[in-house]
Amino acid sequence: MVLIPDSYKEAADGLDDAPSIQRAIEAACAGTVRTLVFHARRYQINSPITQNCSANWEGQGYEEQAGANYAAPGTWFDIGAGFSGKLTSPINIAAGAGSTFENFGVAEPSQPPPPTANYDPLFPAGSAKPRIVSYTPGKWSPAPFYFVFSVTGSPGNLFRHIMLDGVNQGFRMDHSGRTSFEDVRGQVFNTMFEIHESYDVSRITDVHDWPYWSLADPVIAYDQENAHVIASYRNDTPFWDNVFGFGVRAVLYLADDPDGTTTGIQAGKVSCDYTVYCIQTDTRSPVQVTGQFGSIRTFGPMWSTTYPASLVQYPGSSMLQLDSSAVLQIGSMENFGTDVATMSLNAPKQPSNLMIGSLFVHANMMSPHSFVARFPTVSATIPSLVTISMAPAIAGATAGFRNTNTGSNGPGIGVYQYGAATPIH
Repeated sequence: MVLIPDSYKEAADGLDDAPSIQRAIEAACAGTVRTLVFHARRYQINSPITQNCSANWEGQGYEEQAGANYAAPGTWFDIGAGFSGKLTSPINIAAGAGSTFENFGVAEPSQPPPPTANYDPLFPAGSAKPRIVSYTPGKWSPAPFYFVFSVTGSPGNLFRHIMLDGVNQGFRMDHSGRTSFEDVRGQVFNTMFEIHESYDVSRITDVHDWPYWSLADPVIAYDQENAHVIASYRNDTPFWDNVFGFGVRAVLYLADDPDGTTTGIQAGKVSCDYTVYCIQTDTRSPVQVTGQFGSIRTFGPMWSTTYPASLVQYPGSSMLQLDSSAVLQIGSMENFGTDVATMSLNAPKQPSNLMIGSLFVHANMMSPHSFVARFPTVSATIPSLVTISMAPAIAGATAGFRNTNTGSNGPGIGVYQYGAATPIH
């Protein structure tokens, strides 16, 4: 048996579907039937929903479409404009340990629409070689919606096969370890996942953050300046795999809560396309970020569809941006192009230790005078260390390209070594 939230609709609800969903949740909490089944339609959420028991949500799936399409088939939750500018989540899981939420999409239809492309009259849209010359407006920013889902003090939940189509922020977890996310897709303008005070293994797998909603230059410019796929604070032993981010500032942003940071990461594949940083550490805690990664791949230029589009690396971009101390083991790395370095170790008094199995750097895709490893000019008591098991493969190095900014190449202080562990400059 299942519960159908539509059957709990009352005339006084008007267009808001949240009250009927709330009644269905309360019926589940009071009885033995704990599964809510949603029809293939768009549900309007104009008031907050809170779940205080274990109950499952099952949608009918969604149709993945490119563009800001608010008529796509499937089960969709459309977040009302009244949530914009408020620190209130439309869907709150407060005591639903062990619940499953799956097979639906989420949208925020009151987001400012994507800018309009202006085409060269000689090469209009629909022609063999259309040319975009500008966008109107030239700048864009999202409406300030809070996280769609807030999970607080509710461990062990599962979120699966969910689309976040043009939303400002996706999931926030507080004190909710053992929560799992599987097959989450979408375009999120600020943060897809934000994790705080997770003291037990949480899992995030098969993530695809891509411009489903809009590829317009002003939208991607905002995302490249502001968006994170995973923002992890105090998070003990998270498992991450098959994580892809396109056109964001950092795919993995590792910061801290007052009692610590992210430690014991066990991650498989991380792929970063048109990102400023693939991984960024930014903590104030004396505890180091620690983790193991299977493979990391990055491509770091600015996004542009405006004619004549050219490949320019995003200013300040690096594959690994260590603004605080980290100890990371990485099986393989491939850098298809960044501005400053493959690895920027910037913490002046906090040493980092990077242990890398293999490294492939496409130096011909990097900005001139860039580095494999860039070290700070002020050293900690123990300098930072980058060790690669074998000599890195460097493709098309230009005259200004250097392994490091140390020794005769600059004032950096650190140790970069490979093979027989002889320091290399």
